[in-house]
Order: sequence, then C-alpha cells, then structure tokens
Amino acid sequence: MSKKHTIKKNELKWYYFLPLILIIAVVPLITFAKVITIEGAELQNWKGGSTHVDFFSYWKSVWLQIFTYISLALYLILLKLKKLPFKKEKKYYIPMIIYAVFVILSSVMSENQIVAMRGFIELFQGMWVLLCYIIITFLTINFVNSERDVKILLYAFIFSAVAIGILGIGQYFGFDLFKSLFGRKLILPKELYPSLLDSLKFTFGKYTIYATLYNTNFVGSFGAMLFPISLALFLFAEKNQTKIITGIFSYITFFTWLGCNSRAGYVGFFAAFVIGIIVFRKEVIKNIKPLALLLIVFIITAVGMNSVSNGRVSGQFSKLSIKKESERLENISEQKPRFKEIKADGFDFIVETENEKLVTILQDNEISFKDENNKQLEVENEENIFTFTDERYKNYKIVIEDSLITCLAYGVDIKVYMSNEGFDILSTGGILAETGYPPYIKLFEGKEKFASSRGYIWSRSIPMLKDTLILGHGPGNYCIYFPQNDFVGKAIGLNNIRKIVDKPHNMYLQIGINTGVISLLALIALFLIYFIDSMRLYVKYSFKTLEDYLGAGILTAIIGYLAAGMFNDHIVSVSPIFWALLGLGTSINLRLKTKISKQN
Repeated sequence: MSKKHTIKKNELKWYYFLPLILIIAVVPLITFAKVITIEGAELQNWKGGSTHVDFFSYWKSVWLQIFTYISLALYLILLKLKKLPFKKEKKYYIPMIIYAVFVILSSVMSENQIVAMRGFIELFQGMWVLLCYIIITFLTINFVNSERDVKILLYAFIFSAVAIGILGIGQYFGFDLFKSLFGRKLILPKELYPSLLDSLKFTFGKYTIYATLYNTNFVGSFGAMLFPISLALFLFAEKNQTKIITGIFSYITFFTWLGCNSRAGYVGFFAAFVIGIIVFRKEVIKNIKPLALLLIVFIITAVGMNSVSNGRVSGQFSKLSIKKESERLENISEQKPRFKEIKADGFDFIVETENEKLVTILQDNEISFKDENNKQLEVENEENIFTFTDERYKNYKIVIEDSLITCLAYGVDIKVYMSNEGFDILSTGGILAETGYPPYIKLFEGKEKFASSRGYIWSRSIPMLKDTLILGHGPGNYCIYFPQNDFVGKAIGLNNIRKIVDKPHNMYLQIGINTGVISLLALIALFLIYFIDSMRLYVKYSFKTLEDYLGAGILTAIIGYLAAGMFNDHIVSVSPIFWALLGLGTSINLRLKTKISKQN
C-alpha cells in the first residue's frame, strides 16, 4: 500500500465536512422571501408598517444555525470516538471564549430579548448567529488536518465566489436574474405570488453588483477577501492549464470586487494588497510575466467597465482621495447653512440654521410665521402651500394638510402634527417624538457627510460606547439605542430627519455597542494573535505547496475584510465566509508550524 493510501485511510470521509461546505458554498447564496412581523421597540425604530418581507438575511441566518450546530454535533461525536483531535490552542480559544461569554451575557441582559436572540429586522444577526461564527472558526481549526481537508473547503470557497461572480456580472450589465420572471419565482414562496410576483423591485440597477449579499457594500467585503485568495492561487499555479483556470477565477473575483462600486471593498483590497506584496514579494518577482499579463487584462476590463458605466468606476476611485473628499465637504458647507435647531416647543415649531430662524406659531387655530427677532413674516399662500417674500427664506416651503404641516427647509422634509396641545414632530417608525440632543464627537463637526454620511453616524455612535464598556445592549440592538430623534444631526448629516440609522457602518462600533467593549477587545486580540502568528510564519517563508500559498492568501483576505470593516458592518451574508477563512487560515498555520518544527 502506498504512502498516499495510508494517509487517506486515516482521514475523515468527505461527508463529515458537508455542513461546513454548505455554510461556505451555499449559505451566502440563499435568497428567499420571508414575511416578518415587527413589534415592540423594533417597530418604533423601523421604516413603518408592522410587517416586512426579507429576502437576503432571514433564511441565511436559519440555515447557518442549522448547519453549524449539525457540524458541532458531528465534531463532538467524532471527538468522543477519537476520530478527530482537540487542538489545544489556548491563545486562540481564550479570546474566542471571552467574546462568546459576553455575547451571551449581553443577550440575556438585553431589554429587547426578541431582537437580541433573533437579530434586528433585515440583519437577523442575534445571539445564536454570533455564537455560530465562533463555532465555525473552532470547527474549521479542528476539522482540517491534511492538505486534502484544505482542498475540500477551498473548493467550497471557490464555488460560492464563482456563483456570486457570475450572478454579479449579469447584474452589472443589466441581466439581473432576480428581475426576471424565473428569478422572481425562485425567491418568492407561492403564497406571495399574487402580491409580489409582478410588482417586486430591487433598489440596485445596472453597473453595480449586489448578487445575493443584500447590499453592494457587502459584496465589497466579500471581494476584498476572495480576490486576494484568487491571486494567491494564481501565484501557486505552475502548469499553463492551472494558470489559465486560476486566472479565470481571479478575473471573476476581480470583476465582482470592482463592479460592486464599494469604496469600503476597495480600501479592504488595498490593505490586503500591501500585506500580499510583503509576504509574496519573491513569488511576485518569479511570476512577473504572467502577473503582468493578468494586470493588463484587469486594466482593460476596468477601462471597459468605466466606459460602459459613464465613468462610475473612476468616479468611485476619485472619492477615495482625501483631498477631493475634503473639497467636497467644504463645498457642501458653503452651499447650505448648518441646522442649529429643529424642535416643537408647545405651540411654537422652530427651524433654525446658522443664517436664519423660522418660528411657526399656532394660535387660535391660526398659523403665523416669525423670524429670530419676533418679526412677522409675509407669506404667499397658494392652496395651503406657503412661501415667503423675504429673500432669506427662499429655501423654505410650508405645506398644510389638515393637522399635518410639512416644512421643507433646504431640501429637508420635516413633518409636524398640530393638536390642541401644540406641535409634535414626526420621527422614525411613525411615532411623535421630542427633539434629542445626543453627545457627539466634535472632530466630525462639519464632516458629517464624510464617506456617505458615515461621519455623522460615527460621531453619534462612538459616545454610545461609554454605556457598553462591559455589557452591550444586546446583538442587533444598535438601531434601538441610536438617537433616532436627533433631528438636527440627521438634517445635517442625512438630509432626512426620519431616516433609520440601523447600522453604524463600522463593524468595530457595531460589536462594541451590541455585545460590549470587552467582547470587541477579545476579538481584536484574536485577530492580532492570528496576524502576528501569520506574519512571523510567512514573511521569510519559502512557498512550495498549496497550503503555503493558501495560508498566506488567507492572511491577506483576513486583512482585507478587517480593513473593509472600518466602513462596513458585520453581516450574516458575508461573515460566515470570514470566520471560516479565519479557522482555515489558523489550521494551516498550525500545520505549517508543526512541519517547520519537525524539519528543525
């Protein structure tokens, strides 16, 4: 019997990996409608309506849990039968356990148990899903014990990347499967045919990619991981046929990454690229000709995509310029004055900017308007649409319909209800609320529109951390605790005082607020341990085998995701891929360190 057969005999049958394979290859692709009933605090912090049809997150979260816990049960059985090892890696497990403990504690202590366990609407990333992420990493570390095991999971990653890439390329050129009759039937249960089959519409049009991942930004995070891995495989390939196959795979992941128009994804890949150049510097020199050819193909593709999309690609990259972003923010501040106040005070409704003040007064069922000096303002009334003769108020319009007043101020729509008790401002979820004045980071003052209004969101989110230093508000609870009645801030940063801020657009803030700063520090420690171990291993490494290249490629992918996470959220559409890669990368590192130790 050959050595090869002896090794295979000691390996697990492939079907024991099936739950992990399905998590990687199938879960990111799941897109199917689910009608969700919304109630309680979730309803008060939503767009309106007590039901919502979810396509991209609910069933992903359900099947993720099913596959994860089946895989965990299999592992425990195999461990009991001594067919799988328990790898004693305390430095990895301790931060994972700390994170898991604080996820559980934050969930159990949360005031909104349904949200904490199930996750907020459209995200569905509650306690059970967060625990799945850690379990996936643990299981991948312990299931992978040979190069064959590595290949099994690698094929799963390639499958999901190719499937998402093909679907995404179609979307980019206007051939969106989900917009076809066949596609709509694929993602709708039959009971929803009468109401949605003909009327179903998706937000995104041509020249962008959302695939099955809910949002273009999350395709960016996905691309920031899989594109670097594809390049590592391209470097590994020696035979011409293998070079062509890995080159095609790289092309698909490149198109997915570039075509999603996600600046967060672009930043993520550039961070991955820097690490990739450091660890693969010798391999890049050895493969300079095929890499140059691949680069030419990428450049031609990028130019073509930019041409057909009327400059969208170059436009997105130009927005990465700090100088241009500063100029844009400066232009915004020059074009429109900052709001200073939006509030209802009894029978006075006040809108004030740094240039002027408008006071709407309700007295004896009559409406009148005054300025900051209490001077009556003259108006022109055409069918209850009021405009002002004073030039200072040319950007204002007041529309009165029965008890509802709509004030349009510099393009911001503010709705106020009149009653016998005075004015009330309409906030999120269709509720009436008083103006909130939350603490904020002054560093972002005047920069609220930075990175698609992330400046505003971060400025209000960072102070929320002071209440979650130990325990968070609970998984998915960010939206409920965000100051949604911050009317002045929303008018400045979002141009919409009723817009729901349901995500911080920063996974580190998301974790720190939902499950606590301690849980965040535990994860940062885990990432640092992996990064330091990997850099020590690969910076001076002589690459030879698939595991060598893939291990370093996964390092670049992890960096890409973590960098994109500065601008993107942790979400069930993409996170399982990240946690599986972290587990696979860790397992490969452990195997390579053992091999080096034996050689020495």
